Amino acid sequence: MKNFGTHITSWVAILLLLTGSILYPYWIVKGYLENWYLIISVFIACYGGLIGNIIWYKNFIKNNK
Repeated sequence: MKNFGTHITSWVAILLLLTGSILYPYWIVKGYLENWYLIISVFIACYGGLIGNIIWYKNFIKNNK
C-alpha cells in the first residue's frame, strides 16, 4: 500500500481534531477558555483544522488512486 504513513497521520489528525471539536462546548461551559481570544482561537483551530484536514484528505485520496 503506497502512502501508508500519510494515511495513518491523516486519520490520527482527524481523530484528534474531532475529539477537540466534541470537547469544545464542554471547555466553554467549565470555564477553561476564560477570554474571547482563547474562545475564538480554539474554535478556529478545532473546527477549521477538522474541516481543512477532511477536505485535504478527500482530495489526496481522489488524486492518488
